[in-house]
Amino acid sequence: MQTCNVNSNNILNENIKDVINFQTISDKWQATFDSISDIVMVLTIENVIIEANNAACKAFGLGKKELIGKKCHEIVQGTNAPIGKCPCVKILESKKEEVAEYTREGKHYKLIAWPILDENQEILAFVHVVKDITEQIKSEAELQANQHLSDLLLNSFPHPAMLINKDRIVIAANNIAEEI
Repeated sequence: MQTCNVNSNNILNENIKDVINFQTISDKWQATFDSISDIVMVLTIENVIIEANNAACKAFGLGKKELIGKKCHEIVQGTNAPIGKCPCVKILESKKEEVAEYTREGKHYKLIAWPILDENQEILAFVHVVKDITEQIKSEAELQANQHLSDLLLNSFPHPAMLINKDRIVIAANNIAEEI
């Protein structure tokens, strides 16, 4: 009788350790997930949000309980159906990472999605990241505008003109210099 109790206690202690270990791993995963500054959501194949990180909650002004169960497109795009270039829609055919860009209310976003596949390569769910690329788009536009102004200025000289870097490499030249 004593042996049975000892074995039962050992099994119970092992089960408790497993539960505690699982909870620790789960807590660490959640902390990692929530530390990501981009919006990260896990969606069903019907685009229902089943998990969202803190960045998603902050961006959409909703708590996790309010986000869970909502359709992604209703929250992200404010539409009744996924947009035509939705990466999650494309994944249903490709079963691989898909990327799209989207603009809403003056903000630019990169939409990235990855499929979560089962052992038969069937889609179980999606990991969906929404990255605000507004500043990157603005910087690229400024760079292009500055390049255009530089080209205009360089080409306004009536003689050959070149911009040479410190390593004595020509990095730009006006049209007259290019003809020589």
